[in-house]
Amino acid sequence: RIHRFRDEHRSQLQTEDARAKGRTGKAFNAPIMRDIEPVLSSLLKLLRPGMPKVVPDQWRKFQHDDLLKQLAEDNPIAYSPHRDRPAAERRSLMHQELREGFITVVRC
Repeated sequence: RIHRFRDEHRSQLQTEDARAKGRTGKAFNAPIMRDIEPVLSSLLKLLRPGMPKVVPDQWRKFQHDDLLKQLAEDNPIAYSPHRDRPAAERRSLMHQELREGFITVVRC
């Protein structure tokens, strides 16, 4: 998949590299990409799983699925990674993961 992504955008990367070379007289190793949105969207299409976000009958699924029933209840959670590290370091790692938008927790 990555090779296909690279091949699709090779001409854009080469064009940007040529522009950079024309401005400074030497080529950059990392090309400057002005139109990053199409590149990111095509990359996300490659990485996104094929699962639909919506099920046909959401209300029935919510009412009858055991996992969803458990998740809808109030449950204590625990931060599970880095149990071998001191509490202060675990706290700072947890805050860092929260800022990045991804955190691993377990239901107790």
